[in-house]
Amino acid sequence: MGFNPCPGFLMRCDGMVWELHDELAGAGVNGGGHLVAGSIKFVEGVCKNVLQRLDEKIQFPKIHQRTR
Repeated sequence: MGFNPCPGFLMRCDGMVWELHDELAGAGVNGGGHLVAGSIKFVEGVCKNVLQRLDEKIQFPKIHQRTR
């Protein structure tokens, strides 16, 4: 997954993975990544729940302004 809403702003994909890990206990969410790209693994039986929450996070990301 990757998304860059505009120059100077970055969406933390790695942060979203850890938020899902905390929010969906027992789902086995694991992964990581970089500012605008990441990977995610989870238990197959909770795929619908994980992808639904991930979709919500991508639609309404917490945007962090890049500092130099």
